[in-house]
Amino acid sequence: HLADADLDAIFAYLQAYRPVDHAVDNVNAPTACPVCGGTHPLGEYNRVRPAAEMPYAASDWADAAGTYHLADDVRITIGRRGSRLTMQVNDEAACDLVATAGDRFVCEDVDERLDEIEFVREGGRVTRLIDNGADVARRVR
Repeated sequence: HLADADLDAIFAYLQAYRPVDHAVDNVNAPTACPVCGGTHPLGEYNRVRPAAEMPYAASDWADAAGTYHLADDVRITIGRRGSRLTMQVNDEAACDLVATAGDRFVCEDVDERLDEIEFVREGGRVTRLIDNGADVARRVR
């Protein structure tokens, strides 16, 4: 009993996420899936693929350093450690960011909700980051 506008909004939200290589069907017997941690048909065929690391110069991303708010209770701090950018979620330990493509980075040692971040530039300056292709974190300082 949803209105068309509500269905369109849900559809648009789901399309904002990047597709993943994750096999699921409704015919075969359920097996453990290392990608989602659940149990579903074809789960044994899924593999977690580590992101290929690309070299980058932290100086090219100096304007990304700062604090971003993803939600009321999630604060992301981007800093610098030597020649690498770092990311810290709330009060957890910081880890080095690994570049995977252009403006996309991963930090696998931090909160699982932040599998991939993408920096967004406006007017030549980083103004926000996007978590997993959908959730926007605005820069606050």
